[in-house]
Amino acid sequence: MKKYSTLLFDADDTLLDFEKTARASIEKIFNKLGYGCSEEMQRRFQTIDRELWKEHQENKITMDTVLTVRFEKLFDTINIKVDGKEIQAIFNELLSQGSELIDGALEVCKKLNEKYDLYVVSNGIQLTQDKRFKDSGLFCFMKEIFVSDMVGHHKPKKEFFEYVFNNIPNTDKSEMIIIGDSLLSDIKGANNAGIDSCWFNPKRKQNDSNSIPTYEIQELKELFNIL
Repeated sequence: MKKYSTLLFDADDTLLDFEKTARASIEKIFNKLGYGCSEEMQRRFQTIDRELWKEHQENKITMDTVLTVRFEKLFDTINIKVDGKEIQAIFNELLSQGSELIDGALEVCKKLNEKYDLYVVSNGIQLTQDKRFKDSGLFCFMKEIFVSDMVGHHKPKKEFFEYVFNNIPNTDKSEMIIIGDSLLSDIKGANNAGIDSCWFNPKRKQNDSNSIPTYEIQELKELFNIL
């Protein structure tokens, strides 16, 4: 079994339950504006958000565009005009209050922290992610949290990972592995950066991409079988 010393964890939908937090936040936004939020609207947001992030990761649009346009597109579907930046600011505040964890995240990180150096590598906003990790109880297990808006690049870009490597003491890429749920950002990023990867795939999705994970797990506790 290969020896690892440094574990790079994705944040949302790997350690933190972003989907649950986002759904609650969107419902509060709709209620604040005086509208009900149906399950159909939740699905529309997920679809719009996923498509825009994909364009961003393919360097077609900026992160600012993603964060502004997604709510404008969402409310356009019900013929309501909103200020995308204003809604995004509300969403950020609500999101920062959400620290729900993926099943097993706290126990797994606590145990792994005894033998490995743990870091977070996330696409998102640094202040939001810092607060969520502090509130979740995971912050104390992490050596550092690297977030794209502070790094200046996003996963899966090589520049994002080069920044991470340059800011981790005594870096040995052969002893690193990234654990994440996204084939496009985490696994492709690992492929680009020349490090091993573990695809966290609790919903057992098909891999129809050209991203090749070193390992695949459905539960975080399965990491113990790899490490």
